[in-house]
Amino acid sequence: MVSYLISLVLLASNPLDLAIHNVWQAERGKPEMTAYVTVSDIDGKQVTGLSARDFRVLCGRDTVRPITVQNLIQDRDTMAVGLLIDRSGSMRGSKIIDARQAAIDFLGQLGRNDQVAVISVGDEVEFLTGFTGDRTNVTGAVNSLEARSNRTKLYDALFFFMDSCRQSPRKLTALVLLTDGIDDGSRYQLDYGLRIAQELHIPVYTIGFGADVNSDTLEMIANVTRGRFHYAPTSAGLLDIYRTVAGQLKSWYRLDFRTPGQGHINSRLNVLVQRGGLTAQDEQAYKAYVETGHNTWLIIIIVVLALLALGAVVLVLLLTRRKPEPPVATPPPPLFVPPPPVPDQASPADTQQFAGPPPVGLIPAPGVELGRRGMDTMSLKPVLPVKAELVVKTGPKVGETHSIRPDDEARFDVKIGRAEDNDFIIPDDTVSRRHAKVVYKRGEFELWDLASSGGTFRNGQPVAASCELKDGDIIRLANRVEIVFKVIEPERPGVVPLFPEPVPQTGAGPAPKPETGPESWTVAPDPDEAPRPKRSRSGYSPD
Repeated sequence: MVSYLISLVLLASNPLDLAIHNVWQAERGKPEMTAYVTVSDIDGKQVTGLSARDFRVLCGRDTVRPITVQNLIQDRDTMAVGLLIDRSGSMRGSKIIDARQAAIDFLGQLGRNDQVAVISVGDEVEFLTGFTGDRTNVTGAVNSLEARSNRTKLYDALFFFMDSCRQSPRKLTALVLLTDGIDDGSRYQLDYGLRIAQELHIPVYTIGFGADVNSDTLEMIANVTRGRFHYAPTSAGLLDIYRTVAGQLKSWYRLDFRTPGQGHINSRLNVLVQRGGLTAQDEQAYKAYVETGHNTWLIIIIVVLALLALGAVVLVLLLTRRKPEPPVATPPPPLFVPPPPVPDQASPADTQQFAGPPPVGLIPAPGVELGRRGMDTMSLKPVLPVKAELVVKTGPKVGETHSIRPDDEARFDVKIGRAEDNDFIIPDDTVSRRHAKVVYKRGEFELWDLASSGGTFRNGQPVAASCELKDGDIIRLANRVEIVFKVIEPERPGVVPLFPEPVPQTGAGPAPKPETGPESWTVAPDPDEAPRPKRSRSGYSPD
């Protein structure tokens, strides 16, 4: 706490600013670490020409020496730069033309190995290119920008860019954001994108273009992410601002050091810089894993000794084991025992009732499920893939059906939208080109919204990202198109009788109902056996 207060006093009297942008472990298991930092003065200009003598690095409470300091102007690391440009209607005319020219000049200021992604924001957020080093492709994407949107979904664009970086993290990533207005119509709040930017340590360099820009919000985005805010009231200074941002990106410092400790390390990195009597510092938490190299041979020796001891125990048990005595032969149990005769009930001549375990020949095969009456019924229940249908209820193509048949695939999806490359094409102006998709995964269906402009709804409720789909749900795309989701259950075979009910003979009278239960069944009489005489209450009597 005392050192922190001292650093605040130093920062107040010596206005330097130091920012740690990322801490990276070069290779898992090795102690080599890399930190990327920037140093600027009170006017926001980058301080260059610093060396290892000007920096002090602490890992926890341990001072780390030696360290290696490199400036990215001289020793380039590959940097991933996102170029986000506003293409709303307020950018029409000379503003969008000047923005395109300044952005193309900015590409020439970057290093040859740097990768650039172009993102446009308006009514929708579009990734015109992913991170690529092909400058021809990037330049063509910038030149294709046209100002023709009615809204500026700025917060959505910030969130989608940061979320894509979270899925594919990189050592050095920065975002350069140009807009001439304020956010309008975003579904995601500003905090969502800023939280991911802080988690990934991605600085955002914001450029406010024109008189209607919300300078307070853009400056707050830059300060929270440790970037810089620049204001261009007219097109005259836009080119110089882009060149200043390129210089700030190239003036990062790379600090290489070795982290103390072994095993799983969860510590804090504290970097201090001193230059011309001015002092600044910044700290950041980091995690690393360093193998315990000096204990490797000891661990190997312990494992070998444990295996030898286990082998010796097994050998002793094998040598001292007594031979088992031969089992005593016992007669096999009877297949079934006939029940005693009932003196007062007349048994039909065509059936006999038995109890006890079923005979060997009546044991069902694997995969056959018996009914409640034991061996008299059998049901087969094969597992079949679930199928579904999408039926247009309102809008264009009313009544059209799209079948979803995932077969045996673990994952299957159906894309819905206005573009021709979708699986289910909805030619409606309110539907986005890639509006939504239905995903089949592990026997269940989900509805995903693909950042559509009009929104995706399930049973009247908006879908923020994804939700579960059930039979009968109503999917609404924007305001006019409704689609009914139907689940088609697979057909399952019914109950197949193994032993049909005996048919009574004519004149013999109704047969008595046999007992039912898990341990009873009906066996037909032997045709070669002579019929038994009927009994009356006084004894046997002939027919």
